[in-house]
Amino acid sequence: MIHVKRRHGRGLKPHGESATSPQPDEATETGAAMYEMTGKFATAHGSKYLQQLCKHFGHSQEVEFTPETGRIRFAMGVAHLSADATGLTLRWELHKDDAYAGAQHVIDSHLRRLAFREDFAHMEWDRPLPFTARSLKARAAEAFRNRAPRLHAALKKAAGRNS
Repeated sequence: MIHVKRRHGRGLKPHGESATSPQPDEATETGAAMYEMTGKFATAHGSKYLQQLCKHFGHSQEVEFTPETGRIRFAMGVAHLSADATGLTLRWELHKDDAYAGAQHVIDSHLRRLAFREDFAHMEWDRPLPFTARSLKARAAEAFRNRAPRLHAALKKAAGRNS
């Protein structure tokens, strides 16, 4: 198993950790409530995406992975990844029930960049999120980008944004 340790630069504490907050695996060991959800992405490149996600998050989180399995410890919980010939599966163990949206977003947004050749939109989550004003705004922006890409690029350039 490849171990990528979290880097602690300039003597700062790791992001999201404090003396009073539990470490990600402590909640499981002490029997505290866990909130779980699972996402699936049907692709022939599951192992590739698993390794890319783990290497990416290895710069800021504690990560362990092989080509078939991975584990990423976030402040919100632990992401367990597995890949096979049929795709990528990710199971979240979250510390709080209000972390579902953030957990889905962090994985979906990174996979959108990694799996752009497959027109990835989002994982198939077993816990769909309700619409919110923010999600409706994001969907409207995505529809605008997809339907009028040149206009979107021109407006973005005029506003001075490159991303």
